Amino acid sequence: MASVSFSGSETFLHNPSCSLTQNSMENYEHSVGSHPIFQGIDQAANNTIWQGQPSNESKSKGPAIPSYRKSQLNGKRYGSSGFSATEKVLNKIVLEPLQIVCRMIQEMSHQSVAYLRESIGEMVINSDKRGYLCALQDTLQKRSDLTLDTLSKCHRVVLEILVTLKTRLPDFLRKANNVPSSDLGEIFLNLKCRNIACRSILPVDECDCNVCVQKNGFCSACMCLVCSEFDLASNTCSWVGCDVCLHWCHTDCALQGSHIRNGSSVTGALRNTEMQFHCVACGHPSEMFGFVKEVFKTCSKEWETDVLVKELGYVRKIFSSSEDSRGSNCGSNFINDPSKLPEKVPGKPTDVMNELVGSSKGPLWLDSSAKKSVRLEAGDSVLPMTDRSQRPNGDIELNSLERQQFIDELDNVVRLKEAEAKLYQARADDARREAEGLKRICKTKIEMIEKDYVNELTRLQMSEAEEKRKQKFDELQALEQAHREYLKMKARMEGDVKNLLSKNGGYPTKLEYVM
Repeated sequence: MASVSFSGSETFLHNPSCSLTQNSMENYEHSVGSHPIFQGIDQAANNTIWQGQPSNESKSKGPAIPSYRKSQLNGKRYGSSGFSATEKVLNKIVLEPLQIVCRMIQEMSHQSVAYLRESIGEMVINSDKRGYLCALQDTLQKRSDLTLDTLSKCHRVVLEILVTLKTRLPDFLRKANNVPSSDLGEIFLNLKCRNIACRSILPVDECDCNVCVQKNGFCSACMCLVCSEFDLASNTCSWVGCDVCLHWCHTDCALQGSHIRNGSSVTGALRNTEMQFHCVACGHPSEMFGFVKEVFKTCSKEWETDVLVKELGYVRKIFSSSEDSRGSNCGSNFINDPSKLPEKVPGKPTDVMNELVGSSKGPLWLDSSAKKSVRLEAGDSVLPMTDRSQRPNGDIELNSLERQQFIDELDNVVRLKEAEAKLYQARADDARREAEGLKRICKTKIEMIEKDYVNELTRLQMSEAEEKRKQKFDELQALEQAHREYLKMKARMEGDVKNLLSKNGGYPTKLEYVM
């Protein structure tokens, strides 16, 4: 099936609503020394952050934790003086039961809690603490008592700290005031996206691709398939997407993993190659030239020069190893010589788009008015041979070349539209088959309902018939009983008559004559 993504009918922009940065330092400034440190909190942190000592009761509760686990994280053993005050609190939060940790946080002063939140927020973005944080994450992963029920009932600060350690995102300590505790618990358990602006239920749309099925917290709506990170980027070539499953990937990640590479063209001639993005999730190849073309056509009018330079850099990376002439010449003039770029891109987007595919290729990316003019020139060039002979040879060759380029471009558009039509036809066929299947299911269910109705009606009728039969049987028994009594009475009367006859010598009396 042809790659038709990003050809007008499909959206190609990375989800702009899910755009809180995870590890993109370019779009989010983190400075370890940028937050004010108050002397009182500093002094409290150097001595002890929380006020009050845990009772003996707290020591006796909770699961038994080996002592070596408390002093050994990620294969490195630390002494009691090897941890800072914040790290000591983190060790307790990670190792101790939630009940003890929540009591400890409740006993801390407001200033100590604020200092703890700031310190942890700065620690998770400090590259020097990566090994220590990984050890904490491994320990949290092995805990079986952190369920959705226990997390939703624990102290809010403890829950935010646990989610921050699990995701290594300081936003849960700084910007998660409006996030419900239930959502935080689901984020901790990888049931919802860790992007605060997204928070989609995972897997998105119940996707069963190779990545979403792992249920490791990946969100196909806003995360990269390779690194599982998200950022603020949108309307850019720094993200590439799949035509079929609509999953996205950083361009740099795709290039590093060789997911963007040359592949057999599905729309061009036989044995032609083109640059394609091979989806990590479903393996479908999506052609890159049409994607880049659509991005520049749609978004370049709003770009400044510095943004355009970055986008051209991504274009150069994407097509650096391209084997087809269309991709290898893509943007070579501007990329090799940035001085050719206009000072204000919004005023001259057409020049950049035309030059992006090389001046020798002709104006492939034009607005609607330019395309109309090209079509008119192509139509006017179809003249009788007498008119052609009167034109200069240079004009004839130029018009022939332009016409050929225009025809090639139309052929590409036709092939893309045909591929798109095949895709939609396949989807329509699938929908038709699904509708027919639903009709069959409905018909079967209707037949079952009618059969059940007939059986139930028959059962009710049988009950009524049985009741009538019983009534008639009772009436018959009553009649039989009356008949038996009549026969008994008749036999008795006949016996009495015989007795009377025998007493009178065989002559009937007056009474007997009457009888």
